[in-house]
Amino acid sequence: MLVKKEFDEQFINPPEWSKDHVAENKEDEKPRELSLRNSLIDHMTREQLGKNDEWYCRRCKEHVQAFKKMDIWRLPPLLVFQLKRFTYEVGKWNTYREKLENFVSFPFEIDLAEFVIGDSTHAPSTMYELVAVSNHMGGLGGGHYTAYARRGNKWYHCNDSSVREVRNWQHVIAVPAYSVLLLRD
Repeated sequence: MLVKKEFDEQFINPPEWSKDHVAENKEDEKPRELSLRNSLIDHMTREQLGKNDEWYCRRCKEHVQAFKKMDIWRLPPLLVFQLKRFTYEVGKWNTYREKLENFVSFPFEIDLAEFVIGDSTHAPSTMYELVAVSNHMGGLGGGHYTAYARRGNKWYHCNDSSVREVRNWQHVIAVPAYSVLLLRD
């Protein structure tokens, strides 16, 4: 367990990070594939809070741009990943909203061992299989939801009251994917 001083040092002023270092890396980054794995990496990367999200430091009695980091301690038997499909930007005079139509790749099987920082020796497995995908077609004002679901080794497309078997499994991983459901092996 971190004592208060260690916590403050780790999150307010970590030695290996500086504003200049963060700015340098942002400019050098090349566009990466939008994928579930890359999204997990990005989500778990330590980042500095912005000016509007300053944190109050009890040690120095000031609001500071602290650092935050998300980690996975233990994996559940079932995981649902919500893909960000809508963006909102608040401007001075209005709010800009848009539906994102980018293709996000996700695998039929994924090993999440590299993302777990807790004791994974007690977990039955870190391997997950894709078992369902929800899709959204339409825009911000409305749309239609469908789903792909796996039963046994077969995939099915569910659309309102109709269910049909999917012969080409590659249709499961498509642009309208809105969330994915993974089940531990």
